[in-house]
This record gives sequence, C-alpha cells and structure tokens, in this order.
Amino acid sequence: MQEEHEAPAAKRVCRSGSVSITLADSDVLDCPICFGPFRPPVYQCENGHMVCTTCRSKIKNDSCPFDRSPIAYTRNRVIEKLLESVKSVSCKNAEYGCNEMLGYLEKNDHEKACKHSPCSCPLSGCDFIGSSSQLYQHFRAQHQNSSVPFRYDQDFSIRLDAKNDEFLVLLEGRDDNILFVLHNARSNQQQNGLSISCISSSREARNEYKISVSFGSNNVSTLTFRSAITSSKKQLDNLPKLGFPLVPWLLDATDGRLNLKICIFKDRLPHWLR
Repeated sequence: MQEEHEAPAAKRVCRSGSVSITLADSDVLDCPICFGPFRPPVYQCENGHMVCTTCRSKIKNDSCPFDRSPIAYTRNRVIEKLLESVKSVSCKNAEYGCNEMLGYLEKNDHEKACKHSPCSCPLSGCDFIGSSSQLYQHFRAQHQNSSVPFRYDQDFSIRLDAKNDEFLVLLEGRDDNILFVLHNARSNQQQNGLSISCISSSREARNEYKISVSFGSNNVSTLTFRSAITSSKKQLDNLPKLGFPLVPWLLDATDGRLNLKICIFKDRLPHWLR
C-alpha cells in the first residue's frame, strides 16, 4: 500500500499580522550612490536600479548612473512600503550601550543624537572608544592623575603652562559622565587662545564657562571671558568657532604660566541673569 506523506507545513501569516524578517545585508535599504538610508520617495530606472530623492535631483540627463537607462520619475512603491513597515531596527550604537529598537525611518535621526554615540579618549596613545558615560568611567579609572578635578558652579584655579600645555582635561566630581577640555592655542600673533569644550555623545551642550586671567603685580588685574561650551565626540584640533579670549604673551612674561580662575556652570543662565 502506498504510504501517504504530509507536505511540510508552510509558514502562514495573517494579512493583518506581522512577520519577522532578517536582512543578510542591511545595505539593500541604502542608496547605492550616497550610501544614506532610503526615505520615501524612492526612484528607479526601467531596470530597477534605485536612487534616493536627493541623488535623483542631481542626476543629469535623466539617465541611470549604472546602466544609462532612463530614470524618469518611476517610484518603487514596494520599497517605500517596506521602509514604512520596518519597525524593529537596532541602533548602530548597540555595542556602546544603546538598547533602542527603532522604525527604519526613525533610525537615522535617532543615531545623530544618540546619547551612546562613540567618543574618543583625548589622551595621545590611548585608543579607547565608548559612549560619553563609558569614556568618563574609563578616564576616572585609567587617567585620573592626568586631569584637573572641579565642581560645577564653583571657581577653581589652574596654573597653565602657556607654551607647552596644549590642553588639560577637567574632570567633574559628581559622576556627570562628561569630560571637559581646556584648550590652549598659541597663535602667531603673540597671543594664546583659551576655550573649554566637552567630549560628549550628545550634540548639544547645556553648559557655560567663565575664564578669568590674573596678571600684573600681585595679580591685581583680571581679564574675564564667558561663553557657551561646544560639544564634540573627540578632542578638538582647533579652537571652537564660538568666541574665545586671546591673551597677549606679555601677561605670562614672568614664568611662562597663566594664572587662571575657571568656573563651569551646570546649566546655561537666562541672558538677563548673566
């Protein structure tokens, strides 16, 4: 008697339900020209080569850059629907502690402001990379002797070697998970440019700082400057674009050091209180 064999059960998905999809190559959802993530509308040539709307506007003669076929304004509705449907994408900073699961169209904006974006250790010879929180803990554990401690909203003093100290790391003592850097740039105009920035995953810094330089006999004269703090994910090579004080070399003519009094404010003050 002939045996009957049941066919393997096919995976059935309700039209109103959802199905998990694993992409072997996530680049298929990126524009092959600019490598940025696709966002609707997505255009294609007659042979199916896709481009994002930004690159579509830059293509000359309406010809596909891959096979020279006409692109016209044919939209790939299937890819657009797929992009809108993908709801569970991990952040690229997952290895640095981000656990957010995002819609595909939200992913790019989230990653630009992700608080777990990787930051680099400012000390030469150290290749540590991690979120600003991880970097702060790393610096406290490995380089604390290479930093100057301070507290928010309190003045602290520094004797800066104006010729040799390119920067100093300022370490706040209350586990705020942000490193601050005092920059010292010696210019060709016989001046030192001073500024403070922070190394942070966040693009926006909420702090302000005040630097006072004392000089003259018994430091009776003072030059004071106040500004907002800029944020970067690594040590800045140049002074920030915001204003900064220029200190003439004659102020440090005695021993080559600047007497600084610094205060870093935890939050920006309203303009009418400054």
